[in-house]
Amino acid sequence: MSSVQYATIVVDRTESMDPYVSYDDVVTVATVSEPVRATTRVPAAFHQPYVGGFPEALSAGECLARGEGWLRSRDYLLAAEAFRRAWLERDDDAFAAAELGVALAAAGRYEAAALAMQCAFSADALLTCRLPDLWVALLEQGRLERDVVRPLQADLRRNPAAQATSYVLACAHLAAGDPWSAQRELGSLSGAGFTHHSLALLESQCEAAIAAAGAR
Repeated sequence: MSSVQYATIVVDRTESMDPYVSYDDVVTVATVSEPVRATTRVPAAFHQPYVGGFPEALSAGECLARGEGWLRSRDYLLAAEAFRRAWLERDDDAFAAAELGVALAAAGRYEAAALAMQCAFSADALLTCRLPDLWVALLEQGRLERDVVRPLQADLRRNPAAQATSYVLACAHLAAGDPWSAQRELGSLSGAGFTHHSLALLESQCEAAIAAAGAR
């Protein structure tokens, strides 16, 4: 994925699901070398950038908005960098952490994606009920199956014991409206001794979705 080379970014408001901020349609920024601050709430694994040349003057809200746009344009590492910076800037923002997990999953960084998602769900358990919202940029363009689910499945075939991959795949299945496949992945994780508390939350979402499907 390419890094940002321009100083003026045009934002389409319809391409953003940022729930917090209003912003100008065109934002001119300067590229500088100062790093984004690190915090104690964001694990050290996310303190290093994913791309170079990223505009340093963007606010957390602007990073969230542009991250959504870059997800839609398949600039997945660039989107991850935007969400990473938004989370560093507002380190209590579980939404930014969850979106970072989505972008990293699409970029094939499954260990980091699982960690970001687990941090998000630990901070806000209700996000486990909003998986389709978190993955909407990929769902709307029909890319969740092609860019995330299939590569995850291929990775699991190569390494069946990869718990992070299985965890992210379960989240992707739930977001795609396939609670049966998600439940299978979660069951495998549980059987392998995976203990993160979000597992029970995700299993509950699977059960609720399956029950709703049976009642139709």
